[in-house]
Amino acid sequence: MAVYYAYTDRAPVFIVGATGPMDETKRRPADRLDPHGAGAGRSGACLYEVGLPATVIDGVPESFARAYGVMMTEPRGPIYMCYDAWLQEQPLGHDVPLPPKTAQKVPTPLAPDPEALERAAKILAAAKRPVIIAEFVGRAPEGFHALVELAETLGAPVWDVNARLNFPSRHR
Repeated sequence: MAVYYAYTDRAPVFIVGATGPMDETKRRPADRLDPHGAGAGRSGACLYEVGLPATVIDGVPESFARAYGVMMTEPRGPIYMCYDAWLQEQPLGHDVPLPPKTAQKVPTPLAPDPEALERAAKILAAAKRPVIIAEFVGRAPEGFHALVELAETLGAPVWDVNARLNFPSRHR
């Protein structure tokens, strides 16, 4: 349920798990019953799920970087990285190089269409009794402060549905 709640709350959560060894000769008795045990049961609540072939330790840093980029891209949410248990238990025989910092970047936030913003501004300015209903705008600090500024500019009341802290509770 924690993964599901992170998904519905759009919270970026990085989950790392393991499957039983992919190589059947390396499986323990419990792994033979359910070699994909830890990788099962996420019910589609993750934005990104990836497994890694049993022999590719050098691909781990790049897959982490790629997963991080997906996790931090709007709409954010949990990601699940599933690695071979046998691979995780083996001592490293060599240094695993990290990818360069430029390998995976988080995309810039989406921006609204300027014409649509202009139309919305005209509608709001002409409204007789505007009301703002806030659900996720407070996820980012700049959204929280922009909502306060918008409400003060319009003189509009704000109903915070409490999905996030979107608006100061003691604001006039």
